[in-house]
Amino acid sequence: MKLKFISACIAVLFVATSASAQNELTIKKKTSMKIPGMPAMPAGMANPFPDRRSVEYIKSGNKRTDMEFEERTKMGKKRRVTYTTITQCAKQRRISYNTKKKSYYSEPIAGGQSSAEVKNARSSGGKIILAATVTDTGERAKIFGYDARHLKQTVTITPGPGSCQKETIKVDIDGWYIDLPQFACPIRRVPREFQMDSKCFDDVEYRMKGEITGFAVKEVKTLTMQGMTINIEEEATEILTTPIADSMFEAPVGFKPANTLKEVEDDSDIADVEGVDRTIDAPETTTTNTTLSIPKAAVEKTGTVAKRPGVIRIGIVKPAVTLADKDSAQNASDVADAISGVFEEKLVGQNLEVVRLNTDSEAKANECDYVIKATVGQKHASGGLLGQVFSIPKIPKQPDTTPPTPAAADLMAALGGSVKYKDEFTYNYQLIGMDSAPAVQKSGKVKVDYPGTDFFSPSIRDAAAAILAKVSR
Repeated sequence: MKLKFISACIAVLFVATSASAQNELTIKKKTSMKIPGMPAMPAGMANPFPDRRSVEYIKSGNKRTDMEFEERTKMGKKRRVTYTTITQCAKQRRISYNTKKKSYYSEPIAGGQSSAEVKNARSSGGKIILAATVTDTGERAKIFGYDARHLKQTVTITPGPGSCQKETIKVDIDGWYIDLPQFACPIRRVPREFQMDSKCFDDVEYRMKGEITGFAVKEVKTLTMQGMTINIEEEATEILTTPIADSMFEAPVGFKPANTLKEVEDDSDIADVEGVDRTIDAPETTTTNTTLSIPKAAVEKTGTVAKRPGVIRIGIVKPAVTLADKDSAQNASDVADAISGVFEEKLVGQNLEVVRLNTDSEAKANECDYVIKATVGQKHASGGLLGQVFSIPKIPKQPDTTPPTPAAADLMAALGGSVKYKDEFTYNYQLIGMDSAPAVQKSGKVKVDYPGTDFFSPSIRDAAAAILAKVSR
């Protein structure tokens, strides 16, 4: 199955939700994709489903979503491509474009009709039925200061005779949604056409029982088709009130109009890496029953709670992380949070509490007895291409096959594709008392023999063991 086909199927799903937002908001999100049961990638191979980040801008009935992709050209260089979708609620129109294609496509929110020229050239499809049912779980929470509802939705896409879309698709959506005041954009649905490939269109019939309203601050979509299950998790990481220019909600000057959405979709997942076939066979699938947590970024700190008598409280200052690649500030922040998570996982003991701090200046207000400061740096291997070709290779030790702990797995995911063979990571961990005297210090280097493995959390585990020994005396 091609990744492009997956994206096309998800595009149909997005038509089944409505938008709701507040004027002049900037909302940052993170999206991850996983296939349950899919074996881990071999050492040295990039994750085919890296985490992706998006930013949504909302102002006066308009919404813009920028999804940034990083790809490699045929010459091996990295470049960033941004895919943008603009919703103009008052006009009930959607504009889509990406920075690589330099063209845009405009259509009604409920779906576009093709131009006469395209209709004459297309293949005649059939009808697909998009049915959806919404359930309110009754759960409520405070997320980013807004009242949030926990809703679930089941969507099925069923192809009819002669349709271009051949596969039945089921999508289960589990999410937290907030009602942002001052704006709502209901979608006035009409029968529409769905473009499955460059010249084949299906008519869509909607059968909706309820509808998700509100802005999703966390959604987990479980997509099932062709015997494969795909999990897509998206959650908000930050909501900001910032001025936004009106020009952000129009097609860029100089971009040319396209006749179909396919003309502006990003196909880099398949075509831009020479000689790479990213066909993925359907693996065995597994299912799990989990309770949907609220976004991590919306969880209030517990460090401000009064410390109980006899408790030792350790504050973890957000680690200072420097990655080798440029434009990696967000990735570095994710790695820093994941490092803190590993410390939290390992620093468990009777009468011991761990809290996260943004700076060490917060330690006193949080009644900390100690603070942990961590500095981590990354360097890519030097020598260039000729040096790698003519150097005498060393046989690396076999990777540790022990399954990573949940926090270590989060750290592996945060590091993601930024790690390369022979990279060097330096670290310095310090436990400092409130008298500013260092109590424990661990520093060293880690060479990467197998990217994609849990190569770094052992350094944190060893430091945590030394810290536990110190504070337990």
